[in-house]
Amino acid sequence: MNKMEAYEAHPFDVMFVGSDWQGSDTWNQLEQTFAEVGVDIHYLPYTSGTSSTALRSALQRINSKETVK
Repeated sequence: MNKMEAYEAHPFDVMFVGSDWQGSDTWNQLEQTFAEVGVDIHYLPYTSGTSSTALRSALQRINSKETVK
């Protein structure tokens, strides 16, 4: 969940996040922090009815099945 730790472990130059976070105090600060290291933050349109938590959970189930094979 720590975005800067992720960057330090695996440097990237762009980050994508849902537009529902745009303008929040947290993401305003992250925009400033990442601008200092040359990372652009792009906001993707919020999709009503799509749960990122459910998607992550489904991906974890898929990935755990692949490692069992």
